[in-house]
Amino acid sequence: MNSPPELTAALLGLLGQSSNSDAFLATLQALKIRQVPQTFASLKDEVEDGEFENEDEAEYELTQRSKASQIIDVEKFGLVMIYQTSDEYRTTFGSAPENADFVLKELAFYQAGIRGALAYPQALPFGLSFQQSAASQAPSPLGPLIAERKLYDVMARQYMPANHVVNASFDDSGRLIHVHVRLQNLFDRCQRGELRFRFKDESYEFYTQGLGQLISATQVQAIFEKLNVSEKQRKSAHCPEEITIAERAHGVTLHVRGPKQAGLKTLLGDEVVFVLAGVVFKRMGDLASEGYFGHLPYDLGFWMTPDQVLQKVPSRPIWHHSSEQLASCMWRLHNGQLMQAMFSLIDCQLYRLSVWAPFMAQEFKLQEK
Repeated sequence: MNSPPELTAALLGLLGQSSNSDAFLATLQALKIRQVPQTFASLKDEVEDGEFENEDEAEYELTQRSKASQIIDVEKFGLVMIYQTSDEYRTTFGSAPENADFVLKELAFYQAGIRGALAYPQALPFGLSFQQSAASQAPSPLGPLIAERKLYDVMARQYMPANHVVNASFDDSGRLIHVHVRLQNLFDRCQRGELRFRFKDESYEFYTQGLGQLISATQVQAIFEKLNVSEKQRKSAHCPEEITIAERAHGVTLHVRGPKQAGLKTLLGDEVVFVLAGVVFKRMGDLASEGYFGHLPYDLGFWMTPDQVLQKVPSRPIWHHSSEQLASCMWRLHNGQLMQAMFSLIDCQLYRLSVWAPFMAQEFKLQEK
């Protein structure tokens, strides 16, 4: 398959750009790439009469189709283009092009037979080549190795050349099989020391001091007030099926549990009591959260790598687990509470930190030595 000259440079130049700008669309046309993500509105215009039973079904299905369209396979180039909505992109990158439907967040270049039959046809970014192996010396344009970990069951190495983030993945034989490239976001710049995270004058202890207390307690009610939890939401906390109260605007989620989980043997009269079981602090972009900007235990920050977090916490984790793209560690704090750190293995950074009441150890089935 013939590919346009300077394909790689042209593609890298599209990162962070609006998918519906004239310049972006002109570049795609020159590269003979016709696919672009679709908005909810554009999909709605294509709906045929009788395709959905009601408006709720239509809204759900079209929303899912729009999300699916944000990952575009360009099979003839062994390429995947990954987009985000402008709001999602702005949350973690700090800004987004005006009037953008979507922003190109990431490019993925594939070896033949991995995502499709064809390999990316031109030189890979930053001196990488599908001919090199894990044993090869990394090309100098990549700069120093930032992290190495298992990601989707393959070994992945992360680099931060210039203002980009590069993840190079190798199969069990050491063969380079795909390369992901995106621009650096706010957390990457904090990690590199180029940007200083601005903490609010707010401490995690305000939230965690209510752990293990009834949700009617003064300290828990003060938390509700701070998070602007409505009376309706407070009442829903008494419903066993709805055990979380999420406040995206503050980057904080509260978990409650019933008397059995909390180890309470009695009820208050005929009323079932509920207890504050956990507080979850989220970084910007985590489940559409606007992010928590207060101080965290041990001066942890959401830009820190797993190794940096392990160095900051003075004790060893009592539990750890990893999956295809996530890793988690848990510690027992001096007051008996449990602290859980969750890491994105894709970004190799802390993205969520939770503190749990001591009684949650039974629910987590922790077996401490």
